[in-house]
Amino acid sequence: MIGTVIDKYEILQKIGEGGMATVYRARHLTLQREVALKILHPHLSSTSRNRQRFEQEARAIERLEHTNILKIIDFSGHDKRDCYIVTEFIEGISLQDLLKERKIYPNPHQHRLVSEIVALIGLKLLSALEYAHNKGIIHRDLKPANVMLRRDGTVKLMDFGIAKILDEGNLTVTGTLIGSPAYMSPQQALEQPIDLRSDFFSLGTLLYHLVTGQLPFNGSNSSIILKNIIENNHTPANVIFQDISTELSDLLEALLQTDPNARPSTHEDIRTRLHRTLIEAGISDQEDWSLRYWLSDTEGYEQRLQKEIITSLLEQGKSYMEQGAHLEAHNMFNRLLAIDEENEQVPLLIDQMYQNDELLIEKSTHTSYWFSASIILLVFGGGLVYYQNSNEAESFPKVSIAVPPPQNNEPPPIEFPAESIPAEERKQPKNNLPAFPKTEQPKEKIPKKIIPRVDLLKNKKTIPTKTIEPVQIPDGELTITVLNSWADVWIDGKKIGRTGSIQPINLKPGSHEIRLENEYALPYKKNFTISSGEKTKLEVSLEYKPATIVIPDQIEATCTAKVDGKPMGTIKQLSYKLSISDPSQKHNLELDCPQTGPQKHVIPSLTPGASFPLPSSQK
Repeated sequence: MIGTVIDKYEILQKIGEGGMATVYRARHLTLQREVALKILHPHLSSTSRNRQRFEQEARAIERLEHTNILKIIDFSGHDKRDCYIVTEFIEGISLQDLLKERKIYPNPHQHRLVSEIVALIGLKLLSALEYAHNKGIIHRDLKPANVMLRRDGTVKLMDFGIAKILDEGNLTVTGTLIGSPAYMSPQQALEQPIDLRSDFFSLGTLLYHLVTGQLPFNGSNSSIILKNIIENNHTPANVIFQDISTELSDLLEALLQTDPNARPSTHEDIRTRLHRTLIEAGISDQEDWSLRYWLSDTEGYEQRLQKEIITSLLEQGKSYMEQGAHLEAHNMFNRLLAIDEENEQVPLLIDQMYQNDELLIEKSTHTSYWFSASIILLVFGGGLVYYQNSNEAESFPKVSIAVPPPQNNEPPPIEFPAESIPAEERKQPKNNLPAFPKTEQPKEKIPKKIIPRVDLLKNKKTIPTKTIEPVQIPDGELTITVLNSWADVWIDGKKIGRTGSIQPINLKPGSHEIRLENEYALPYKKNFTISSGEKTKLEVSLEYKPATIVIPDQIEATCTAKVDGKPMGTIKQLSYKLSISDPSQKHNLELDCPQTGPQKHVIPSLTPGASFPLPSSQK
């Protein structure tokens, strides 16, 4: 294929190949512009019906114009032998390849991304999805391979609607379902009607993959994967790695609910919770923490980010302690110790927080990776909370707890079920089990503790929880300037005012549409995305409406017209009306008439959008 020409595109290089198509770097022969050419596999474009559906869907997708959506430039018609889509060519890397290359600081063996980077990527993807969903288009195939990260940090979502184009009954591709089974929603797996919440589920799967380095739903074949998706068999992200943001992990759990009614129902809800992930770390989505800086210096960025996170988690934990919100404080400290296990302040704060509570914490003597597989026993009025943290999700025997009144601050003895006691020890009477030895604490160094992730019982009164108020996300600010003119400003269908008389406009973070209107100019419309706290300046040069020169009937129909030396056609072809695209300037009009000879006219500056008779000719 290299060197061949398809229509007006010369194929230069093969970029990649998937189950549905092969992607090439190509060049437009006329414009000399590099593009990406995606050619569907022949067996998918072999029928006339498929080609026709492909064209219909491609026309709908072509209208998507958004910063975070890959722009479609051209596509094949239904009468073409090859079905292809031409898009802008992106100098960058897919999230699939990025996940293979990047390792989280400071762990060189973990191919995953830090929570805050995942949140930043999620915000951009959400903005793209919101724009498409508002146009009635569902992506259907969200996965890392369909997301590009440009060198300047711009996120580009690709392949909108491709799965729908090819979805004919039981159509399969290379033995797998269209739509990438591991990222499918339960509704796709069950072939049920889908809506935007299906994309929300796939977004949760994609972000989970980025932050943990593994898929939430695994299996040796597609059937097992789909079964696990339908039954929601997965482990929460912050159980796999405790340095993952609690806010992000909780959002992922909400997105991965089997019942679509249990998932977030609006883009704004998801956006708010992604922003909370950044707020938890003490950062925002401003330029200093943008993906561009992360791509240019990943290790330096993540070292700086780690310091911010540690400071923020410590301060927030202290604040929650002062408010009596021990569960929230516990979550802050738990993540902090996962990031900085040598931190000496947290054990002191934990002692202070729990010194008057009935919480029993098994002390650890391990000196490496305090968050390795463990069982934490919590006693609240005879209740039991069982917690296990392990990358392998091992099964532990159930335990029961006897709760006599504590004596001399010693933990009460624990009775184990007979099946959990080694055979050689079962002969000993239960009441002869040795009590926990009293460990003498060295004075020089504070020992590390395992800080469990807990679910407080509803009737527990000694540890109050805090009702978290909704996070107030700062608006973005848009300043509009129309160069050398004015315009009435409309945003999202609402008139804001006229340029020159309005102040900077505060807008909610997300996607918006701006429209500028001037009676003498062509309408201007643009879709844009604004982030929380972002200050954006938009400078626009409006194009004049063309003026019209009305040519009298006395002029021969066969006369040819030239404006400033550019051929415009015959008078008959122009229907005796000549459009002047830049009426603010003077123009020279030449009429070459076969019978009466040439005529020259000077067209003065005209009022845009108005019609004028043809000026008298010059001798």
